[in-house]
Amino acid sequence: PFLVLTLDQQKRSTQVAKNVYEYSYRESFEFFVHELHIEFAKSLQVSEGASCGIGLLIECFDWDRLSSNDYVGKVSVDLLVLCSLVETAKHLTFVLCTTSGDPVMGKDGLPCE
Repeated sequence: PFLVLTLDQQKRSTQVAKNVYEYSYRESFEFFVHELHIEFAKSLQVSEGASCGIGLLIECFDWDRLSSNDYVGKVSVDLLVLCSLVETAKHLTFVLCTTSGDPVMGKDGLPCE
């Protein structure tokens, strides 16, 4: 699999992890975020459903050599949540979802994180 990360029309991709079902990506990416967006996000309180309107979209694909890559699922993390993670050094886990919003289920029957 590999991930495509998009923030405000800026795209980055991870390396492809071949022949594995589970993989921990240990890659870093930089995105430009205007200071006004960060200040606005910091001014809001993190609560369920809160949003500043800008977020990081993470899409997961299964790499295929001979055909087009298969879409696995996505997770979207609002800039409000990202700012709070940076400030508090918290670790959060997000569930990968289908385009319809249902959790992507792994081979073990549990939601993919």
